[in-house]
Parts: sequence; C-alpha cells; structure tokens
Amino acid sequence: MAAVAVSPRTFEPPDFTRWVLVVSGEADVQRRTRRALVRAGFAVEIAPDVPEALSCLEVITPALVVVDDDLPGASDLLDRARAVGVDSASHSDVVGQELAEYRERNRGELLR
Repeated sequence: MAAVAVSPRTFEPPDFTRWVLVVSGEADVQRRTRRALVRAGFAVEIAPDVPEALSCLEVITPALVVVDDDLPGASDLLDRARAVGVDSASHSDVVGQELAEYRERNRGELLR
C-alpha cells in the first residue's frame, strides 16, 4: 500500500460512521487492513480493483481511501476521490515529512 487519501471528515466526532475504501487485489492485505481499520472504529468497504472502487465512490464518499498504487488506474481513482471531496497524500509525502521531522528533532544530538 502506498497511496492514501484522507477526507477532513475523518476527524469528526467518534459517533460519526466513518467509511474507508480499501483497494487491493491481495486477500491477505485486504484482511489485515480491514481488521486494523475496524478496530480503529471505521466501517470498511473492500474493492479488489480500480473499476469496482470507482463504482463504490458513486455510492459512498469515504473518509479514507487506501489504494495499492501498483494497481492499474490507481492515479485515476485518486483523482476521482479528490473530485468527490476526499483530500489526499501520497505515501512518499507522509514518509518524507516524518523523516524531516525526525531529523529536525534530533539535529542537536547529531551535532554534539
């Protein structure tokens, strides 16, 4: 999993039903991701491919879209998710930001 889209609704009060759309063709990834998200209080919809995920977006506007970016059409799916109001961030953006914050926090220790 590498591409992630997050809606501002993700941060609403816990009594709000939050939907997550997980798009992966791998059954093991689907199962583990569903389990983790359900434990976190999300309702999860699984789509094995981009065409099915696009059909889901016609019915629900998820709070979160988790997409295997190796799937054909993954970027089109993220574009469609943005069009229906889901904000997005790529895995590399999130990892890059965390590394930058780590370096900043530990800069003083590295210079000693």
